[in-house]
Amino acid sequence: MRPDHLIIVSEGFDGHGQSVSYDSQDLMLAPAQQLSQIESAFSQIFKKVTTVSDANSFVREISSFASCIVLPYSYGPGSEINRVAHVTAACEAVRLPYIGADSYTRILCRDKWLSQRFIKDFGLDTPPSVIIRRIDETKKASQLPKPIIVKPNSQSNSFFIDRNSVVDSIGLAAKRIEEILLIGDCVIAEQFIDAEEYSICYIGSKRSISLRQVIQRVPNKNTIDEKYKNAILDYRTNQVPGFIRTQVGSNEIPPEILRRTDELFRSLTKCNYLRIDGRFDGERFFIIELTPDAGLAPSHSISKAAEFAGLSY
Repeated sequence: MRPDHLIIVSEGFDGHGQSVSYDSQDLMLAPAQQLSQIESAFSQIFKKVTTVSDANSFVREISSFASCIVLPYSYGPGSEINRVAHVTAACEAVRLPYIGADSYTRILCRDKWLSQRFIKDFGLDTPPSVIIRRIDETKKASQLPKPIIVKPNSQSNSFFIDRNSVVDSIGLAAKRIEEILLIGDCVIAEQFIDAEEYSICYIGSKRSISLRQVIQRVPNKNTIDEKYKNAILDYRTNQVPGFIRTQVGSNEIPPEILRRTDELFRSLTKCNYLRIDGRFDGERFFIIELTPDAGLAPSHSISKAAEFAGLSY
């Protein structure tokens, strides 16, 4: 029997918008308006929906939620990669059911360097990249084709990504590398693929794929850097209304690539929904990131994919 009480574990923040900068820790929080939309949608399925705004409190009091089902949604600021699995690990320890990816999948996908190794096992492409753990390793980026994009290895929501993240010289890369290392994360530097961006969105499980929908993420013309043909989807992508729009893109990605991403999705131990972001240059689809804990508000890619497939929010 399915529980009729849903617990959403999420730290909300009321105020995302133009004022949030590329290095703001508030990017790690879910806006209160989005949480309200998610609560309202789930209230049509569950008799009771409760949001817990502190993950540590949830873990301490987990025994009081024994008859509930949990949705781990956002994790709050911090550089520790294992924070994405705190709630799911606690649920697994006491056999409490939850929605979404398991602890292994969340950590695997959050570590961009590690997930690239995983992606390649399925015959899929990723941009040429290097991992930089210390400032004296900066020279490793010189082996990459230019331009280069410099990113934190284990952050989400385009944290620390803006137009200055894409550089044409190691000298410019070094400044951003130092900034990222100072926040306690490693750096992944990779070739910037100047091509259109797509997301392959999945809903389902190892046993059955209920939905696979390709969407194209189209930037507002004012967001495109004149140096490149295509936009750098930076920290403003999910924070500023109108920064991008989404449209169906199913016919662009070759069937063989989709067959391989199907195989990747089915290989994950527990994953109820997944967004695979990449850039397609007309021949090759370069996967940039795997997101098993994607946003679920109406404007987010997973929700848009479901809408394009004929499912209501």
